[in-house]
This record gives sequence, structure tokens and C-alpha cells, in this order.
Amino acid sequence: MLEGDAVVEWLPRESIFFDDSSISMQLDADLSADAKYFGWEIMSFGRRASGERWGRGTLQIQTRIRRADRLLWSENANVNARDGFTQSPVGLRGFTVCGTFVVAGCEVGGALLKTCREVWPAQAQCEMGITRTPSMLIARYLGDSSQEAFAWFTDLWSALRPELLGKVACVPRVWAC
Repeated sequence: MLEGDAVVEWLPRESIFFDDSSISMQLDADLSADAKYFGWEIMSFGRRASGERWGRGTLQIQTRIRRADRLLWSENANVNARDGFTQSPVGLRGFTVCGTFVVAGCEVGGALLKTCREVWPAQAQCEMGITRTPSMLIARYLGDSSQEAFAWFTDLWSALRPELLGKVACVPRVWAC
């Protein structure tokens, strides 16, 4: 439980899923009425530069974000790589990287949403989208570059953090590793 006006920022580098791996990811964030969550996951299905793909294996994801005992976001996935997920039009559609950036506990106004929608990577060879709901902003990436997803999410975070948290967007040193 994140209490008071606390903020948690979960901004990791990408997770690389190797062929024949079985992955289980779970996130439960329980926020008080004034707490905030900024977090993303970037998933790379294989190592494209090495010609490796995630063709065998399983992925289970469960994400729940609650605020003041009210469910804001719930997402579940139970994927078997051999079931066609990587090529399906409702899966990866042939892309190798997907990502989700969620900001919860914040009201994103129209001007800030417009700013976020203008933060598109130049020459991007991917698909991206941003959705605003009450108390949330969700950004999705689907492409072939974890670096491109990370750069876009970082740019969004850099625009959102000062406006929503009143804090400068200082790049964590761990990102340099």
C-alpha cells in the first residue's frame, strides 16, 4: 500500500525473453487517494539483432492498479508463443518489442495530453498510442526497437513528471549501465 501523497516510479530497462523461456510477471499497486504511480514495462521477444526470436515458451502477466480501493487498471495475459501470438493481428503482428507506460493517480489535462501526443520519435518505424482515462494515462508501443520504446517512454516521463509531480525529470544513473 502506497500511502499519503507518496509516489512510486518503476522505470526499468527492457526485459528480453529468450526462446523457450517461461516468463511470469505480476504487478499489484495499491494507492491511497493521493498516491501516484509512474511505471512501464518494455518487453523484447528475442534478440532481433542476433536473429533470435521468441518462438517457443510462455508468458503470464497480471497487472492490477487500485486507488482508494477502486480498481483503475487490470490487465492479464496468458500467452503461448506457439499459439501464433507473435504474428497475430491481436498480438505482436510480427513486431518483436512491445511496451506499456502507465501513470496512475493523476489527472492529465488536455494541454498535457496534447504535449504527450506530440512526443513521437522522429522516423519511428513502430506503432504508438496514448489513452487518457480518469486518474490515468496509458501509452503503448509496438515495434522492433527496445531503444526506441525506451527513448519514447523517457521523453513522455520527462514531459509528465514536472507537470504532475512538480519534480525535475533527472535521468537515474542506473540507466547508464
